[in-house]
Amino acid sequence: MLNQAVYPLGQSRFLSGKKIIFIFLFLIINYSLMFTNCEAQSGWFPQTSGTISALRATFFTDSQNGWVVGYNGEILKTTNGGLDWISRNSGLLYYCAGVCFINSQTGWVVGDSGKIIKTINSGINWVIQNSGTIKLLNTIKFIDSQTGWIAGKEGTVLKTTNSGINWISQQSGNTNILNSLDFIDAQTGWIVGNNGVIIKTINGGINWILQTSGITSQLSSINFLNALTGWTVGGLSYENYILRTTSGGTYWTAMTSTLAGELLSVSFVNALTGWAVGNFGDIIKTTNGGTEWVIQTSGTTNMLTSVFFTDSLTGWISGFGGTILKTTTGGTVKIKNISSTIPNLFSLEQNYPNPFNPSTKIRFEVPLSKGGIQGVVKLKIYDITGREIQTLVNEKLNPGTYEVTFDGSSFASGVYFYQLRSGDYAETKKLVLLK
Repeated sequence: MLNQAVYPLGQSRFLSGKKIIFIFLFLIINYSLMFTNCEAQSGWFPQTSGTISALRATFFTDSQNGWVVGYNGEILKTTNGGLDWISRNSGLLYYCAGVCFINSQTGWVVGDSGKIIKTINSGINWVIQNSGTIKLLNTIKFIDSQTGWIAGKEGTVLKTTNSGINWISQQSGNTNILNSLDFIDAQTGWIVGNNGVIIKTINGGINWILQTSGITSQLSSINFLNALTGWTVGGLSYENYILRTTSGGTYWTAMTSTLAGELLSVSFVNALTGWAVGNFGDIIKTTNGGTEWVIQTSGTTNMLTSVFFTDSLTGWISGFGGTILKTTTGGTVKIKNISSTIPNLFSLEQNYPNPFNPSTKIRFEVPLSKGGIQGVVKLKIYDITGREIQTLVNEKLNPGTYEVTFDGSSFASGVYFYQLRSGDYAETKKLVLLK
């Protein structure tokens, strides 16, 4: 579900203690009702981008060095995993649509009016490269320091074999808007676009072969692990598509998800584990190759346009409104079962330490259900306005005592509340983040 503060307290510090407690309880009850259908844990934390522009593409060379680009010429860089983002706006592009780096110093950004810019000093200086076109360029991929491809509007495909000094136009065989490309080596690659277009090359782009996707909607992102296994996602408005191939694209199989909106980006770290993001702040994860997808809580309603993982735990998402999210847990929160002794009742302990910086532990007890069927246990964090900022637990748990860690490193100092809820039981306590 989507998170949104509908009852900000604003001047609450001037209200009496009883009024504050009443308002807060009212908010918690309403928010609990709003999120009862959300069956996901959240391990995604917002990062401070310093902009409210729509961000379109994300690329990391390792766990520390990464780039995010978007509208208004936004080019942002981090050297500490996203803790700080530094502007590297070149002043040469209005719409930055695609980004690719081969190391922390050398990379390219593409976007409006056929523009390609390159840096060899981490974005301190940018040089324009001649694309030979004025058409919008959406996506870029380099496989080494010399060889790369770009795709964009009206079937445009460009290739370089000399680090972008020269870009040669390739014949894609169609006039659709091309949105995303991926190559696994110098010969084999795929491009997807509008109207369900998927094209493949096995000779570096000299020839492009149309593949059968089985859909006529927009395909927005493609990701291949090897010559056989890949995924593409897309959709329009309130529809979405997830396609998988294990035959290099000869056959594509439609996967299903429970989301209502289009998907805009996909990232897999191995044949089983991957993520996709899209409209309405949607994040979904699979651990079985895409057969099943679980919704993860993003904490935002903004459109999410790009997801990038460097390993099975560490990833970033960017989107509209300057949104940048990070996870170091694969998007889920780890729950530790510290005792299998069956408690008589639900209970929620005071977090420790409290105050805390930046993390604190929360323990709770889950009894045996009277009906013999364990219900869903939810542990959520709320800010002082009653806005849900993170879901720590949202699943069926066996009877026992559990402990979970809340990491507040991405949040401001202040008073927060945590609530444990299952069936008719609900208990709320206060915690204080002091940086």
